[in-house]
Amino acid sequence: MCFISESELRLEESYTDQLKHYYEGAKASTRGLVLTGLMIVYVVWIVNYFIFIKPELLPPFLPIFVIIVVLAYFVDLLRGFRRVNQLTLDSITAVEVIEGSLWTHPRFIIEYQNDGQSNKRRIRLPSRYFAFTEQEFEHAKELFRSHEIPLTDDVDRFNDTQPSTLKE
Repeated sequence: MCFISESELRLEESYTDQLKHYYEGAKASTRGLVLTGLMIVYVVWIVNYFIFIKPELLPPFLPIFVIIVVLAYFVDLLRGFRRVNQLTLDSITAVEVIEGSLWTHPRFIIEYQNDGQSNKRRIRLPSRYFAFTEQEFEHAKELFRSHEIPLTDDVDRFNDTQPSTLKE
């Protein structure tokens, strides 16, 4: 969850809140309900496979999984991403708006200054398969605009041109 007050942006994240939010959204649409059901079936299938069908694969799989997660964490650190939960609005220099596609989530990348160093914070929204995502995405953009935080539009990562400003 993301909260904006007069002076700060506060992010509160927890897996239980996210699952509850997905469940509430899934109740509102058949598409979301199907997606949630598929996610549950997939997790149960993977756990069942490693515990009952091929338990001999679990010992080599776990270290590989841990290495991939740790590597991804360090790559994010090298790219300037941090896991801060509070940012003063004055420290935010820009917010990159990424619409996402059928396969990727919509998200915001917040660029901010911390002790003279430029850092980033990613805010990911639920999949576009949920009916409420588009409304939340537009609401978040309006919140940033209302606090005069500069927004940049969806950047084409394969093009070297600068993104245009979304402010209207």
